[in-house]
Amino acid sequence: MTERLDRSLLYTYGIADLCFVLLVNMELVFFPAFLTDYAQFSLAIWSQIVLITSLADIVCSLAAGVILQRVTLRFGGKYRSWFLVGPWIIAVLFVLQFVKIGSDPVAAIIIIVAFIASHLVWNISFTASGAMVGRLSRLPDEQTILSANRAQGSMPGV
Repeated sequence: MTERLDRSLLYTYGIADLCFVLLVNMELVFFPAFLTDYAQFSLAIWSQIVLITSLADIVCSLAAGVILQRVTLRFGGKYRSWFLVGPWIIAVLFVLQFVKIGSDPVAAIIIIVAFIASHLVWNISFTASGAMVGRLSRLPDEQTILSANRAQGSMPGV
């Protein structure tokens, strides 16, 4: 018989999804404001940054699953290792996309690269979180609770 998960894990599994949705919504609100009000990019540079990052975000979402399946880090297992490495990389890159360093073209390139890299890593980590539901428990009732708590955790952030 399969061992049951702790109730604390079952009912707190959606907290990471709540934080993820809050991070995404914060970025949606403050990224355009940062580019126009603080960094004071021209409309031409602003539109190029937004266009490139938006298109790249779509590609990153699609590539995340492929990367997650093909890349296994040396520690922590296939999915868990992304929970250990991902947040540190995301934090550094997320900050870099809200910093204006150098002239306008240099700053735009730094912001675009940081945005694309952070979104790639956070999409991989988010995908790993969803894939862990099937790995954490083999019991259908526990998998249902984990999946439901992921959905419930993401709803308050919307």
